Amino acid sequence: MQKPKIAKTHRSYLNREFVLKLLGGGILLTSFVTQNVFYDEWNAQSQDSQAAAVDQSLIDKSVLLNEALFYTSRADDSIDPNELQHIRQYYIREAARKTALAKTVWILASGLDSQKKFELTNGLMTQANGVKDLASFSELNRSVNEIDGRYANAIQDNINAVEGKRKSSRTIYLFLYGLGALIVASSLWFERKRILLEAELA
Repeated sequence: MQKPKIAKTHRSYLNREFVLKLLGGGILLTSFVTQNVFYDEWNAQSQDSQAAAVDQSLIDKSVLLNEALFYTSRADDSIDPNELQHIRQYYIREAARKTALAKTVWILASGLDSQKKFELTNGLMTQANGVKDLASFSELNRSVNEIDGRYANAIQDNINAVEGKRKSSRTIYLFLYGLGALIVASSLWFERKRILLEAELA
C-alpha cells in the first residue's frame, strides 16, 4: 500500500515540477523580452535626451565665447580695419552657427516627426550661415526663441513620457524576473522531492 501512495505522490511532484518550470520559464522569457525590446528602447531614448542637454550646454558656452570675441575685437596698429571687420563677422557667424547647432541637437533628440525636425534644423542652419552682423544674429535668436515657445512644452512632455515608460518597463522587467526566478526555484524544490521519492521506489 505504501508504494502506490509514494508513486502517486511522485506523479504529483512531477506534474508540479513540469508546470512550475514551464510557467517560470515563460515568465523569465517575458522578462527578457521586456528588457530587450521595451526597456532598452526607452532607456536609449532617455539617454539621448540627457546627452542632448549636455551637448547643448557645451555648445552654448562656445557661443558665449564667440560673442565675447565679437564684442571685444578692436582695431589697433597691428590689424587693418577691413580685416578686423572680416574677423568680427567670422566671430558673429560662428556664434550663430553654434546657436543653431545647439538648438539642432535639442530638436533631433525630441519626439517631433522627421519632416518637422528637418524643416526646423535646416531653417536654422540656413539662417545661421547668413548671419554677418549683430542685427542678423539677433534675428536668428528670435527664431530660436520662437521655436522654444512653440515646441518646448511638447518636447518636454515627450521627454517626461519617455522617462515614465523607461521606469515602468524597468519595474515590470524586474518584477517578472523575480517572479520567474522564484517559480523556477520552487520547481527545483519539487524536483528534489521527486528524486528522493524515486530513490525510495527503486
